[in-house]
This record gives sequence, C-alpha cells and structure tokens, in this order.
Amino acid sequence: MKKNVFIALLVIVASLFPLHAGADVTVKEGFMASWDGTEIAYTMFLPDGADAANPVPVVLRTHGWGGTRERSAGGLVGKLLSAGYAVLTWDSRGFGNSGGQVEIDHPDWEGKDVSALIDFAAKQPEIEKRSSGKSPMPQAVLNRLPDRVKKRFGSAEADPVVGMSGGSYAGGIQLMSAAIDSRIDAIAPEIAWNDLPRSIFPNSVPKLGWDTLLYWSGQTALTNGLPRGETGNYNPEIHRSYFQVSATNDPSPFVEFFDARSPKHYIDSITAPTFVIQGTIDTLFTVTEGVNNFLQVGDNTGADGTQVPVKLMLYNSGHTIGSSVPSGNARATADTAIISWFDRYLKEQETDTGPLVEYQDNLGSWYSADSWPVGDELTITGTASNLVVTPAPSGGGDIVKGNPNSKETSARIPVLTADSDGTQIVGVPRLSGEATGLGEGAFLFFKLVDAETNQVLSDQVTALSVELLNGPEAFDIQLEGVSWSLPAGHDLVLEISTGSMMYSNYRAAALVNLDLELSVPVID
Repeated sequence: MKKNVFIALLVIVASLFPLHAGADVTVKEGFMASWDGTEIAYTMFLPDGADAANPVPVVLRTHGWGGTRERSAGGLVGKLLSAGYAVLTWDSRGFGNSGGQVEIDHPDWEGKDVSALIDFAAKQPEIEKRSSGKSPMPQAVLNRLPDRVKKRFGSAEADPVVGMSGGSYAGGIQLMSAAIDSRIDAIAPEIAWNDLPRSIFPNSVPKLGWDTLLYWSGQTALTNGLPRGETGNYNPEIHRSYFQVSATNDPSPFVEFFDARSPKHYIDSITAPTFVIQGTIDTLFTVTEGVNNFLQVGDNTGADGTQVPVKLMLYNSGHTIGSSVPSGNARATADTAIISWFDRYLKEQETDTGPLVEYQDNLGSWYSADSWPVGDELTITGTASNLVVTPAPSGGGDIVKGNPNSKETSARIPVLTADSDGTQIVGVPRLSGEATGLGEGAFLFFKLVDAETNQVLSDQVTALSVELLNGPEAFDIQLEGVSWSLPAGHDLVLEISTGSMMYSNYRAAALVNLDLELSVPVID
C-alpha cells in the first residue's frame, strides 16, 4: 500500500509541477502503469502554444539498447517541438527508471507498453485526437474510406494523432508496435532489424564482436532494483544464449527465442506510412535488414486497398566504430526528412516527402531514385579452392568492422572493373553456390573489396556456416547491403576467407572448395 501511495504521489507531483526546457517548451515527467502494472518512466514535451484549445500531434521516442529516454529538448526532439509536435519519450521496460524485464521489443511486452503509452497520450488535453468517438457518417461509408480519413471521422474511441521515431532498439519497437496497434499513424524507424537471428548470428555464425558489446552494455545498464521496489533485468534466455553460444559456437538452441523478436513476422500487419532509414556502414543491423523491412511494408495494403506509403533512406551512419566513411550531413538530412514525413502523414499537409529512395555513397554524396532496386544486376561465377580452416582465431578487421584478410588467408574472385565514369554498387548482393571439402565444416566470410585501395565496401562482412561431412552443401544467401562509388578503372573483387575478427571462428581444421554465383547491384 505504501509503495502504491508513493508512486501516486510521484505522478501527481510531476503533473502539478512541470519542468520547463525553455521559455516556449513545457516538460512533464512521471511514471505510468503499463498493461501489466509495470511502472514506465516517461517525459512529455509540449511545444509552445499547445493546449486543449490548440492540440498537437505527438511523436513517441524511446532509446537504444541499454540507454535511457531523452529528457532535454535537444537534437531531433528540439526540431520536432519547433515543428509543432509534442514528444513523449520513455524508458523501455527493464532500462532506465522503468521496471520490468527486458524482452527485446517483443510485441506482447514492449509492444503493449507502447499501446499503454498511446492510451496515456489520448488522455492529455494538449494532444490532437482523430475523432471524438461520434461519427457523422454511416459505418458502410466509413468502411470505404482510406484509413487516415476513417480515423478522423469515426473511431469508436478517441484516437490520438501518433507518430514514432528513433533508432536501433527504438527503431525495432516502432515496427512491432505499428503491427499490433493501428492507432499509430506514421513511423520512421532508423537502423532497426528485420530478422534478429540473421543480425546476431547470421547464417548460424555468432557475430561475437557485436554480441559481446550488446550483452555487456545492456547488462550494466539494467535498473537492478529501484528505490520504489521494482527491478529490471534481462529475460533469462538472454543470459543463457550469450554464455552458451560463446562456449559452444552453436546458436541453434536460441534461434526460436530471438526469431520471435523479429519484425519480419509481424510487418505484414503494418498499415502506417513507414519511412525506413538504415546505415550504409552499420555492421550490426545492416542495409540488408532495412531493405527487407522497406520491401515487406511496401507489399502491404490498407483497409481501402491502397498501398501503404513507404520510403527508404540509406545514410552514412549506424552501429559502427572507427569507419573511414564520412557521415557528411547524414543526421541533418535524415531529421529534415523525418519531419516532412510526419507533416505529410500526421498533420496531413501537402508536403513533399521526396523520392522513394535516397542514398549516400562512401564519399558522402547524395543520390535518389524512384524505384528499387536502383540499378541493374551483374552476375558472375567463380571458384575458390583449398581454403584452409584453422581452429585458431584469425581474420581481417576488428570486432565490429571488416577489413581485408591477408592474401595468405583468403581467395579473391574478380567481379568487375569500373567504367570511365565510375560504377556504383548500391543494394543487396546475392551469393549462391556449393561447398565441398575435408573436415566437419567451416565458417566462411565474404567481402566486396576495392582491389586498388584495399577497402572493404561499406565495412561489411557476410558470414556463412557450412557442413562438409555429408557431401556437397548448397547455399543461397543475401550478402550485406552496400552503397559505394567505385572510381573509374578500379577492380571490384569478392574476397573469401575462413576467419574474421567480427565473428566466432570455426573450432576445427578443414579444407574447403567453393563453386559460386554472385549477383551484384550496379549503376554505371
């Protein structure tokens, strides 16, 4: 009882005595009971002039893995406020000042928290609602209208005008939430994942560098007991998976757990306009993940039968450490585009949201296209023989970024020579083939490399586990997506190695032979 009284007092005090982030912005903070009673810490920013007579749309934002909510009106929060949006930030369950157990953006847990936050926003007089709950139109007429028009004239209950933005963990929750709560009117997920097992142990190879950084950064950020009696912790399966996979090199017992946290299983239900933003040099949640989200949402239709609006931006940012690729004006460009997206789909203004696809190359220059893929497909074949697998750690690069392997530990297959104006490689390559050899199996690593500069395109390394005991093993995989301008006369090669510092290495000796077919997206 005392605990409940204390929490109630905190909420009342936060509401009665709002903070002020400046002369024109009001900030309210407190705790909100989620669907299961877990207390979720929030901060509500209200722009100048927002009140019951002049309500505004609200944009929900949470934080990256192991982080905490934004509590000051800087960065994109400040830009959204200046553009006339309220912003509601929160600590995801288990992190920051929120209680509960971290479930990795599962729709039945963190997804329901977002629905509770939307319920909370709907009760705020300063937040714009789509309808009052009483419709002037017959239901038969409403059913034939586009979703966004239907919401304005005939929701069964008050429906706040809601958008979502944010990156990484804050990007994944947008896809999950929009799939289960149709009240979300537009989303702009940045550097999120589509297939979680593919991101953390792609093609059954543990991505040890990122997996280690994620586990320990999240573990040290957990609430681990709050003054008001709550505790935050990982789902125990997260602990088990990290230590068991590190010890055994076998992620298969945990694929089902992480797969249930993959947006690819839920995206088919999204009807909210979706602006996918992905990092070209992101080696955790790669371009391939963003493109798959973009294409999957783009196949959706609303209740009125029209295609769900989508847009894709590839910028030089994301989960990376030490990349030599310049970011240029990536952040500012993305922020401007996000606000335009919300102006169009939250405020319903006739705002130009730009071309279907915008992308940055390795020089920081921007390009655009009105279709995807943006170029043509070049297909080559090749072979690699007698690749030696050793149980000792080996390979090029560092723990989160790909560098070329030495000639002694890799093979290279010619792909193309850039023409006189240079050649762009933009999109998601595909690799198929057959592996044979001696030994139990192998981990193989593939990189596209500029042979003249010895640079790995977009820092990307794709991993593949093959078994050799039962004869030839066929495979057909997506490589990690890239966005790269190859200078005139430079040669592009496919490098194949049996070790990488980004990943676990195979723990037995083997000898591998490969017959390959590679398809590369090119723009001449």
